[in-house]
Formats: sequence, C-alpha cells, structure tokens
Amino acid sequence: MTNIWMPWLGLPKCTVGNAKLTCKTSVMGDVTGVTGLADLRRTLAHLAGASVLAMALAAPMALAADTPVKPSSLELSGPEPSSPDPLAQIRADHVMISTADYAGTITWYREKLGFDIQREWTIPTLPGVQVAYIELNGFMIEVVGTPKELQHQRQPANVFEALDDRGIVHLAFLVPDVDAVARELAARGVPIELPPTDIPDAARRILFVRDNNGNMIEFVTPMADYGRNLP
Repeated sequence: MTNIWMPWLGLPKCTVGNAKLTCKTSVMGDVTGVTGLADLRRTLAHLAGASVLAMALAAPMALAADTPVKPSSLELSGPEPSSPDPLAQIRADHVMISTADYAGTITWYREKLGFDIQREWTIPTLPGVQVAYIELNGFMIEVVGTPKELQHQRQPANVFEALDDRGIVHLAFLVPDVDAVARELAARGVPIELPPTDIPDAARRILFVRDNNGNMIEFVTPMADYGRNLP
C-alpha cells in the first residue's frame, strides 16, 4: 500500500492498494475503486481540473514511495492565458501647472473655479519647490511652485494666436451651459478672454478665460444641448 500526497490539489493523502485509489475530498466525498493507471490519471485530472492535468500525469512517480509530487518538478505546456490590454482602462488623472506664484494659483483655482486642495508637499532635494494636488469633480491639477524658471513664458495675445503654440496650450472643462458659466465667472471677477461662441464644425459652444498666470482655460458645451441644428 502506497500513499500519494499532492497538497496543492487540496487533497489529503490518497491510499493506493491492490491497484485501487481511495481519496477523501471536501468537494466530492470519498473517491475509491479506481483501477489501473489510466483510471488513476482520469480521476486525478477530474479532481484537480484540466489546468493541472500535467500534475496528475506525474502521479505514477509517487507510487514507488511516500514522496510528495511537487509542482516545480512538472512542466506545463500550452499557450499562456491572454491578458487584457493594460491601456484599455486609461483615464485622465491630472495636469501640471508650474508657477512662480504658488499660493496665488491655488487661491485662484479655489475661489474662481471651486477646486479643493487634496494634499500638499515639498521635495527635500529641490529647495523652494512646493507642490499641491487640487481637485474638482474627480479631475486634478498639480500645482508646482518654483522660483526657478526654466523656460521663457510667452503668453499668446489671444485664443487664436495660441493655436500656433506647441505643446499643451489650454485646459478644457465640459459644462452644461457655457453662457451661465460666463455670467458666473464675470461675477467672480474673471475677465472673459473669448465670450460664448458657437463653433459649428466642432459642434461645440465654447468660452475662454485665463487663470492668474495667463494660462488659457476653455469651457465647452455641446451645441446639441442648446437644441441647435448641427451641420
């Protein structure tokens, strides 16, 4: 009589005697009366599932002695399970604004647009640099205050000249009604860079303002939300 021990299958020791296998399992109860190597293989495969069939085929190695069959001694074949595209769930998280006016920038976005501070920190290796995450409706801006200006900051004269700039030119926020937003921002003392304007080719009605650093911010409402006929 010989014991087979394969603990990674969730089985206790199985007793093999007179070409019969008897196992007590928590899933199937007692399994007994198996005769012959072929039945032994089929039973172990059924207990463990097809994914460990190669392990079950190694069971005869344990018939000679009370030796555990280790998964590391087996080679599994077949294609690796396919993994989902790691970029399939990509979402916008934040943008960064570098400024010499750290406190003023945070104050502007809090008072004018309603952002809240999520966290603030400093960078020990960069003296004088301050960093904050400010958030509104799940979108964050990383505000970085630094006394060292690495690039010449040239502000475009208007919205349309900014189209010739390179890199990230403006932020854009989707709102239910740009006209109402324009009135509210004006009441909060924010100068309007471009008043609410229909852009039929884009199917959007847009509004532009600037923050305290001169960065352009766009507010967008689909023209369909106003009931306008689109081209």
